[in-house]
Amino acid sequence: MKTLSPTRMTLVAPPAAGRLAITEMLWSSEIHSRVRLPCAIKVAPIIGEKSFEIPEPTLCPLCRQRRRFSFRNERRLYRRTCDGSGKEIISMYPPGGPFKVYAQDVWWQSNWDGTEYGRPFDFNRPFFEQFSELMRSVPRIAVLNVSSENSDYCNFTGDVKNSYLIFGSVYSESCYYGSPYYSKSCVDTLVLRDCELCYERIAKRNPRKLVTRNCDKCQQSITTSYPLNSPYKVYCEECYLKEVY
Repeated sequence: MKTLSPTRMTLVAPPAAGRLAITEMLWSSEIHSRVRLPCAIKVAPIIGEKSFEIPEPTLCPLCRQRRRFSFRNERRLYRRTCDGSGKEIISMYPPGGPFKVYAQDVWWQSNWDGTEYGRPFDFNRPFFEQFSELMRSVPRIAVLNVSSENSDYCNFTGDVKNSYLIFGSVYSESCYYGSPYYSKSCVDTLVLRDCELCYERIAKRNPRKLVTRNCDKCQQSITTSYPLNSPYKVYCEECYLKEVY
C-alpha cells in the first residue's frame, strides 16, 4: 500500500500561557463540541492503482480523545460477580455490562474456547456493527494482573507484590497509588522506574539509593532520593510543611 506525500507545514509551539489557554478552551464544555481544527496531513492510500482519500475528522480533538479513552478502562475497579464461577471478584468492568466477565483464573482455563465465538463476515453490513456484536459476545478478563502476589486491586500489571492501586506496573513491591516500574516502597507516583522510598514523583528514574544533602532552606542535613545535582529545591520535613501549609 502506497501513500501520497503529506502536505509540508511548520508547527510553532505557543508560549506556556498560550498552551494552557488552548487546553482550557478544548476542555470547555461549551466549546468542545464545535471546535474542529484543520488537518495538516491528507492521507490517501492507493489500493489497486486507485486513490482513496480519507476524510478529515468530524469530531474535535477532545471528543476523539474521549472516544479513545472509553475503549480501555485501566484505573477504575468495581466489585462484581464472575460470570464463569459466580464468585465475587474485582474487575475493570462494572456490573450490569453487556458482556460476560471472567475472573483471571477462569478466563485462562481451557474449558472454554475463544474460537467458538468466531463468525463469518457479512459484506452487506457495516464493519463496526459486526465488530461490536463480536466484542459483546466474547467473555472478557476481569483484570490483567500476571504473576503477582497480594495485589488484587491492581490492573495491567505483572510480577508485582504487596501493592495496592498501581496500574501498568511491572516488577514492583510494596507500592501504592501510581504506575511504578522495577521499584519498591513508593507511593503516589507516575511512570517511576528503578526507585525506592519515593513519594509524589513523576517520570523519574533513580538508581535506588539515598543521598545526604542539605535542606535548601535551613541547610539542615537530610537524607533524600533527590541527587545533589537535582534541579529541584529539596526541603526537610519541617521546612516543607511551613512552605506548603
